[in-house]
Amino acid sequence: MADHGVWCPAMGPPQHNLFGIPSPQTERRADRIAGRKRLCSELTTSIGDEARLLKRAITSSDSTALSRRSSAKLAWMLGAIKEAKISSARRFRLGIERIAKHAGLSAVASTSPRALVSQPDLYTCSHSGCAQTINIAVVGIGAVAIKGHLPAIRDSADFDLTAAVDSKVEMLQDLSEMQSAQSFASLEAMLEDCVCRNKINAVSLSTPPQGRFLLAMQAVAAGKHVILEKPPLACVSQLMQLDALARQHRVSLYTSWHSRAMPAVPLARAWLQGKRVLSANVAWKEDVRWFHHGQNWIWEAGGLGVFDAGINALSILTHLLETPVHVDSAVLSIPENVCTPIAAHVTLRTADQAEINCEFDWTVSGQDQEWDIHVHTDGGSLLMQQGGKVLIVDGQDQNVCSDGWQEYSTLYNEFAALIRSGKSFVDARPLALVSDIFLIAKRQQVEAFL
Repeated sequence: MADHGVWCPAMGPPQHNLFGIPSPQTERRADRIAGRKRLCSELTTSIGDEARLLKRAITSSDSTALSRRSSAKLAWMLGAIKEAKISSARRFRLGIERIAKHAGLSAVASTSPRALVSQPDLYTCSHSGCAQTINIAVVGIGAVAIKGHLPAIRDSADFDLTAAVDSKVEMLQDLSEMQSAQSFASLEAMLEDCVCRNKINAVSLSTPPQGRFLLAMQAVAAGKHVILEKPPLACVSQLMQLDALARQHRVSLYTSWHSRAMPAVPLARAWLQGKRVLSANVAWKEDVRWFHHGQNWIWEAGGLGVFDAGINALSILTHLLETPVHVDSAVLSIPENVCTPIAAHVTLRTADQAEINCEFDWTVSGQDQEWDIHVHTDGGSLLMQQGGKVLIVDGQDQNVCSDGWQEYSTLYNEFAALIRSGKSFVDARPLALVSDIFLIAKRQQVEAFL
């Protein structure tokens, strides 16, 4: 079985050599013991869940309708569970295999949180998928939903917009995508509607990140697949808890990073494979008054400020590079009348200590705006411009076709594929980098933002 992050203490103190370093034999023994303990812990949880499922099946079935063979099989499986619970790790594994073979039931994955900040997590969540049209509800009908999510759902062959949720419920009926969809003022009201609750398979959350955690937990607890607009949540610990709940309820969870779906990104990633990064520069500069007009939540605690846009660059960077990236230093410029930065200078480093200088700025306008990533490697240089629409390799424009490109259509294609295959994709690395930046950065106060 896969390791889902269950922690077990090693048995006894390790044996060390004269230099205070555990011997190879001791390390191997400790690894074997820890492995057996993880296996026992996971299988105990799995067998217990399977036992409850089987008991429920027995108590809900008409005993007179059960054939002797079926009754004997169910009794045998319960006996196998009982036997496995008091047997060795090998018997645990045999018990699970017998149950899966004779009852067609799969083991329940452990819901302990994984280290999501070090690598993206693509895992099977053990649900049966969805073979038909996926009925979806969109929660939070703001600019991003209207320009990105709703058109992508409308044009998708996989999804049908069943409901829309927004506190300004009166404006929803004016949207062309709302032809046959129901309107609700809150997610709670939608889930209390029995017909709508039973009909909806998935929920798309595009609300501001500060209040999204409870909405996501509600949706997952109701058995709905969930796609999260970037940033997925306000902090990493929330995402770890949500990931654990999604595993427990066997639903697909998708942390969507829309900038990764830009046309130049997969080409750049393919070109960088096998090359050693020597240095890189990121410049993500735009006019906040143009792109975020009226979005006051970005200036409140948890709203990320300039990193609401800058996290797009970090999502591309972590996707492009094969080596891990960490924060080395940062300086945040915070207007005196708000909580979040309007500009930032950040230095990142790869595991090989290659320096990545990043400039994020929301005070730039007109022709000076840029969304560029420049990577220097031992095999040449790469320049991505316009947020992933243009790719230049060693000075040569790669003529990426970006006319009419819709990154949200790509995201919903990926979300549908995850649901139909019974999988989830969770990547917290961009959010973890932003969290680390806020944790270690020096802060300088600048003039008020008006």
